[in-house]
Amino acid sequence: LKTAIPTPGPTFKFYPFDYFHTFGNQIVDKNNVPARIAGTTWSGFESTSFIPLGLWARSYKTVISQMKQLGFNTIKLPFSNQMLRSGSVVLGPDFTRNNDLVGLSPLQCMDMIVNYCGVVGMRVILTRFSALAGNSGNEMLWYVPKDNY
Repeated sequence: LKTAIPTPGPTFKFYPFDYFHTFGNQIVDKNNVPARIAGTTWSGFESTSFIPLGLWARSYKTVISQMKQLGFNTIKLPFSNQMLRSGSVVLGPDFTRNNDLVGLSPLQCMDMIVNYCGVVGMRVILTRFSALAGNSGNEMLWYVPKDNY
């Protein structure tokens, strides 16, 4: 029996700033003060490219920084289960603009993006859109029968 040795990924610092949670019927901050979520969706991890859209033209850091400058405090990142599979490959970004994503799996790219959101004080909502990449809205169940996710 062979044991796979995991490839070390990037190291991250946790940014435990003002987290959100529910209190009764409200979403509140860590002090139980009602929170204001000003969010936008950044699609792509749920697609067959397994990376947020637009990274063929810009770096993820400039996109996130612009979202922050425009007054957003939250980014929703939809993803597919397929993105989490070993063998899923990131397609399409300009790696000269996103050189810290070179050679990373889709999940490791998501980690880099979520980590940078923490650096600039943005929150992230991860949204599982579909089991199969590029298949949002075409699945009758939240899972694919007989699959091993």
